[in-house]
Amino acid sequence: TLSVTILETSYMTGNIYSLGLNRNLVPGKLSAGLNYRYIDYNFKNAEVPSVQNIGEIDLTWRIIKKLSFSVYYEGTFEKEITFNRIYANLGYRF
Repeated sequence: TLSVTILETSYMTGNIYSLGLNRNLVPGKLSAGLNYRYIDYNFKNAEVPSVQNIGEIDLTWRIIKKLSFSVYYEGTFEKEITFNRIYANLGYRF
């Protein structure tokens, strides 16, 4: 997937560019995704623009027909600081 979001509000302007790839590694059982986002915000009350590079990786394993397990990592990389997040999800569909 490829997307562009253009933002304009009363307090900021900005753009978000996104590129992603999702694949079934084992059809019906295991899928993976890899995404990258470049975010460029300009806040009207700040002199320095905010630029972020965000990388995402996710794996989803369908254990049985209605039960799945997912693991998701997101890293946000700014000029002076890095944020890391890891999520795990166990889901059952009724």
